[in-house]
Amino acid sequence: MRIDLNSIDVLKNTITYNYTADTEAEIFFDKSHKFFIEYQTEIDFTNVPDSVLAIPFVTNLLPLCLIYDVTLTVNDIDKDFYKSIDDIKKGFVKVYPEVELKGEFIAKNIVNNAYEVSDKTTCLFSGGVDATFTFLRHRKEKPVLFNVWGVDISLDDVQGHDETQQYFIKLAKAFDTSYICIKSTLRKFLNESYLNTKTYEIIKDYWWHGAQHSIGLLSLLAPYNYINKIKTNYIASTFTQTELDQGVKCASYPIIDNALVMASTKVVHDGFDYARIDKIKYICSTCKEENYTVDLKVCFHYINGKNCSACEKCFRTIAAILVYDTDVEKYGFKLKKPNAPELRRFLDTHEIGLFRWIPIQNAYTYRR
Repeated sequence: MRIDLNSIDVLKNTITYNYTADTEAEIFFDKSHKFFIEYQTEIDFTNVPDSVLAIPFVTNLLPLCLIYDVTLTVNDIDKDFYKSIDDIKKGFVKVYPEVELKGEFIAKNIVNNAYEVSDKTTCLFSGGVDATFTFLRHRKEKPVLFNVWGVDISLDDVQGHDETQQYFIKLAKAFDTSYICIKSTLRKFLNESYLNTKTYEIIKDYWWHGAQHSIGLLSLLAPYNYINKIKTNYIASTFTQTELDQGVKCASYPIIDNALVMASTKVVHDGFDYARIDKIKYICSTCKEENYTVDLKVCFHYINGKNCSACEKCFRTIAAILVYDTDVEKYGFKLKKPNAPELRRFLDTHEIGLFRWIPIQNAYTYRR
C-alpha cells in the first residue's frame, strides 16, 4: 500500500495537504474531508519550508503506516524530525510488543532546519485535569496555550467551541500569556470508524486513543515552532509508569511523545510521575493559595461547552476535588456538593473503572 504527499498549499494562516492513496490504501481516508490546519491567528506561514509543513501530515499518518505496512512518500522533510521517526517507532514497539510494526517512510530531500531556540514554550490545552495541572506547573514560563478545534469538540459545534474558547482566552489573560486555536480536520480526513474496528483487532485499542492522538496533536505545532523558535512543546500525561507496566494501551506515553523532535523544538510529556488524584490536589492547593479559578473541562457529555456534573467523569472529578476543597463550583461544576444518594445510585447502576475510583477513596482515608 502507498500514500503520497504531492503538494502543500499555504494561504497565510491555513495549510492544506494534497495527497493520493493507491487502491488498497484509499479505505483509510474519508474522501469528503481534506487534511487542513488553520491557525486562528494573524501569523503568516507562507515562508515556512515544505520540509517543516510536511511534519503534521507525516506524523498523523505514521502510526497507520506502522500498523498497516504502508509506504508513505514526501518530497521534503525536516532532518531532526526524520531522525526521530525511528525512536517514535521504538516507543510504539514498547507499548504494543505483540504487534509487528512495519511500514516505510521515504523522503526525496532531507532538510536541515535547525535553529537556536528561544525561551518560549507552548502547552497543548484541553482544559482538563491533566492539561490544567501541566499549565499551572509551568505557569511562570508563560507557555502559549493551544487548543485544537476538531478533537474534543466537533467542527460543527460552534456554540460549544465558542464557550470553551472564551474560557481559554480568559485563562491566558489571567496568566499574562497567549491563547491560539488551531482548527483542523485531523480527526476527519481519516476514516476513523473503519480504523476503530480494524485497529482494535490488532492493538486492542481504538484508533484515536491507541494510535494517533498525542503525536498527531503535537505535530500541528511544527509550523508555529519554526517561526517562533519554540524551545519546548508540553503535552500533559494521562497515565503513569504504573499503567505502562500493567500494559495499559495508549498512544501517549513519554517513550513516544518525547521522541518527537520538530527541527530544534523538543517535546516534554509532562506529569508522568503524578497520578490524577495528585494532580487534582496540586490544582486545588494552587487555586486556594493564589486565589485562582479554573473551569475544568472533563465531561463525557458537554452541554454547550459546560460540564454536565452528572456523568461518571464529572462525578469522579467532583469526588476528588472534595478531598481538598468543598467549593467545587470554582472548578467548573454546577453543584456545591454532590447529592450523596444520587452519587451512590450512579455507582451502583453504572459500570465504572474501580482503579480510577480507589485512589480517591484512599485519599479520603488518608486525610481522615
